[in-house]
Amino acid sequence: MSERIPIPLGGASFTLVEHDGRPWWLAHEVCRHLGIKDVGQAIRQGRLEEGSDFIRLAGEARSRFQNDQRLAIGLRRIFLLTHLGLLGLLQNSRKPEARRLRERLFTLLAARGGNQVRLGRPTGRPFRPDWKGILKLFELAGAGEALAVERLRQMGFTPEGDIPSEFRVDPGPGVVARLIALARPGNRYAGNVLARGLGLPLPPELQLALPGVEA
Repeated sequence: MSERIPIPLGGASFTLVEHDGRPWWLAHEVCRHLGIKDVGQAIRQGRLEEGSDFIRLAGEARSRFQNDQRLAIGLRRIFLLTHLGLLGLLQNSRKPEARRLRERLFTLLAARGGNQVRLGRPTGRPFRPDWKGILKLFELAGAGEALAVERLRQMGFTPEGDIPSEFRVDPGPGVVARLIALARPGNRYAGNVLARGLGLPLPPELQLALPGVEA
């Protein structure tokens, strides 16, 4: 099934679809609204990760998707974006329309239950994305994205050191390595999770980059 989600920006609207049990946005619609011709290039420039931020459909998979969704899309490849993938794509654009779309998307996520939004009625569940989603928000907040800072605050994260209890458990070595990489240039959200959330001693270079952050 598919659902039209109206975004009041000059009458534009974008399609939110459910595919393999997850909600996705059609990347070509957003890029067309922003005047972007090459969707694949926009995704690469946004440093989106395939699988967690977007998927691409081609050949038989593309045909099945169009038949299932009853959509007619004249493209050889279809790119589908998660909510955070869409935020990442919009973050890379300097156009005023992208800023307004980000604001509308955060409003939509808040109204429908955050990252776990599904088609139809709100889930009523709190905004609790997986670690990949959290890392994306940390990255956006560290780059000065005020909307990401506000979203993290609503979730219980602050640069002063507040961390929700569900994120005080060991996320595994891959996530820890990514947190360290984010903390090196001074990302306080990542540093707080490492030191205060996980109780890990910060190496000297991180102590210099993050003064005042300690377990």
